[in-house]
Amino acid sequence: MRYLRNSRLVAGVGLIFFGVCMILTWWLRTPSREISANELDQLLASKSIAQVQVSPTPYAGIYQ
Repeated sequence: MRYLRNSRLVAGVGLIFFGVCMILTWWLRTPSREISANELDQLLASKSIAQVQVSPTPYAGIYQ
């Protein structure tokens, strides 16, 4: 309980813990990449993708 009296120590440990959690979240995230229309057609033809939902964006030729 003596450590809880030192607010700088508690804040420092909290910030370090938060930083480590943020780094782990960034490191373990699933990377995403853009694919071309030809790659999408190939994946659909080989049944690697079961379902696709395409949403247009305000930019011409770019879909989500």
